[in-house]
Amino acid sequence: MKDDLTHAAISFLSSLQLGEWVEVLDNRNVVQWRGAIEETAPELGVAWLRTELGERRLLDIQEHIVKRFRQEFQPLQQSGPGYIVFR
Repeated sequence: MKDDLTHAAISFLSSLQLGEWVEVLDNRNVVQWRGAIEETAPELGVAWLRTELGERRLLDIQEHIVKRFRQEFQPLQQSGPGYIVFR
């Protein structure tokens, strides 16, 4: 476990549900990605998400600002292994 992870950070990551949509921002509050949670590792301070473009991204709670986000995009079709096309 990372030594400087706060209880709040671990609790937040633990509360994320698979498939839940989040926005990931940098330290200037600029949106970097939006996507659905695929896997979490709260004890490590990280989670993996699948972006709107089908990319898999690793977010680090110490490097990013994470906000819950209402999904506005509906999957149209599966496009190859692990990829989803959004409208």
